[in-house]
Amino acid sequence: MLNMVSLLPHCKKDSKVEAKSSKGATLNELVELKGSSSCLFFECRKHKDLYLWMVKSPGGPSVKFLVNAVHTMEELKLTGNHLKGSRPLLTFSSNFDKDVHWKLLKEMLTQIFGIPKEHRKSKPYHDHVFVFSIVDDHIWFRNYQVGCLERFSFGNFFFFFFHFRYLCLTTSQTRLHEVVLIK
Repeated sequence: MLNMVSLLPHCKKDSKVEAKSSKGATLNELVELKGSSSCLFFECRKHKDLYLWMVKSPGGPSVKFLVNAVHTMEELKLTGNHLKGSRPLLTFSSNFDKDVHWKLLKEMLTQIFGIPKEHRKSKPYHDHVFVFSIVDDHIWFRNYQVGCLERFSFGNFFFFFFHFRYLCLTTSQTRLHEVVLIK
């Protein structure tokens, strides 16, 4: 979770949510207190299953993902060098435009991972790319750093190298109108 926080300079983290019966109401209250419109909530069950709730509040859709694979920057031993606070370019595979369900997820991902241009903690330039792709009904998230390989008189050659981690998400539940988390 802390690696995810480091990628999003516009996020505000909070401590654990204790209330199991009214988790949806508690999350809505936290989002309102922080002055936000979105929430990423990591839920660990039985110390082995990790779920990610993506919530648009108030009254927006919420999506529950089962997190299948998380590989951190430390695990991959690829340090990269994109600057903290720089804004990412967001790219989506063409699969996101084929179904209404995927279009909704694309819009939610754009609103949550897209850093506002004038945000006080963000830098005014892009030096990395967030790639969201769908493979076998799983959303894969990757982060690439953008750099210039060589300069020639006819233009620049750009290269991408893997910087962060990849994350595999499986949609397990979608709610369209209110934030209600189900046990």
